[in-house]
Amino acid sequence: MKKKALFITVDIRSHVLPSFFLADILSKEYDITYAVKDKIIEDLVVENGYKSTVIPGFRIGVNSEASYIQNRGEVLSFFRLMKSYLTDEIYWHRKKILDELLEQVRPDIVIMDVFGSTDFFLLHHYEQIKFMFFNPMPSIYQVDGYPIVSEGVWLKESKKHESEIDLKFIDFFKFPKLYILKWLVKEQVVKFHKLSQISKKHSLVKNRFTKLFNNVPELLLIPLEFEFSKNVKKDNQHYLGLCHRESRKETELDETFDANWQDILNKKNEGYNIIYCSFGTYFRGADRRLLNFVNVIFDAVNSIPNTFLICSVNKYVIEVIHSQNKVLGNSLFFSKVPQLEVLKIANLYITHGGMGGIKESIFYEVPMIVYPLDLNYDQNGNALKVEYHKLGLRGVFGNERAIDMREKIIKLLDDVSFKSNIEKFKNQTSEVYSEKYFEKLLDRLLNK
Repeated sequence: MKKKALFITVDIRSHVLPSFFLADILSKEYDITYAVKDKIIEDLVVENGYKSTVIPGFRIGVNSEASYIQNRGEVLSFFRLMKSYLTDEIYWHRKKILDELLEQVRPDIVIMDVFGSTDFFLLHHYEQIKFMFFNPMPSIYQVDGYPIVSEGVWLKESKKHESEIDLKFIDFFKFPKLYILKWLVKEQVVKFHKLSQISKKHSLVKNRFTKLFNNVPELLLIPLEFEFSKNVKKDNQHYLGLCHRESRKETELDETFDANWQDILNKKNEGYNIIYCSFGTYFRGADRRLLNFVNVIFDAVNSIPNTFLICSVNKYVIEVIHSQNKVLGNSLFFSKVPQLEVLKIANLYITHGGMGGIKESIFYEVPMIVYPLDLNYDQNGNALKVEYHKLGLRGVFGNERAIDMREKIIKLLDDVSFKSNIEKFKNQTSEVYSEKYFEKLLDRLLNK
């Protein structure tokens, strides 16, 4: 009889998708269950062959008290919010949910998204269970001498990035309510230590992005070679390579894609350079910045002979593009495409810098132009790393002109060194992250 593994995820598609690679490895010995909050993510998990259970609720330590109160249908006020912090409402709410989940699944190992790490406060006392984190991004630790994951520049002298809330007593007299709430938020972590009775062995690590714990294995779903140096690796961190899963199933695809796929293949066979552009799920509406940027891409590609654009963007932008009465020519717009199929035939990938798309681009040996959208997390740093490793180029979203993008596209299509660098990078990581590597790593982590 198989052992049981439980994945507790955050409801972000780009976090869940690469975790399936890890689930596939574990599935040889473990029965896999995912705990998710979102129905769309549940469908994605099931479509990819794993059991899923939906758990409601709010995570602790992420300042979701206001949403929690409103979700209960209560009136949000300063005193109601203060009560929620003082009584640790979400802590006990989440503990009940997780205790019921573990009673239901009875896992031997629990693997949590590092961005849902505060669940470890509530679960660590289950001594019979092995706990690990998975991280779909590069390392989020601060390492002296290297940029943090969100930085797009590499300065000679790195600076510390404090995650602590700065409280100045003078602010109490200026903004008393805000000061009190900030103090309550800061004291939460102290209370979590007391309530959970977490040991010093698993003490918190100061971090700008999320709460990290000492001596808990962290599985990074990227190659260590994508980092600036192997020196950034911590003892508890273990890299798993590109984590590519060719059998991945997509959901919510644009229904018009299949009808156009043969025409796209015909263009490829006729010698056209296929340029694929995707922004993930970052923009959900007809954002003016996105619309302007799509028009820049369209104008740049339209000015280069023998190119064909496939653009994955939300339906609202597509409606506006069509309403502009432009002659689309060698361009097609879809709300969502089967990305792996498109990358197999693409000559160039224009991306916002999500780690999943970058790894897939490397796997299919497609040079990239990266235009980070969210500068608070990894996209900015990913763009810097892509350029550092000479896997592609980067630009500034919102400032790019069609003529500048045109130059980047032509350079990447004409300069074979970029594709050669990606091929070498892929081959190197394929050798390092072999089946034997995974077997030894997981045996060491799970059986020690």
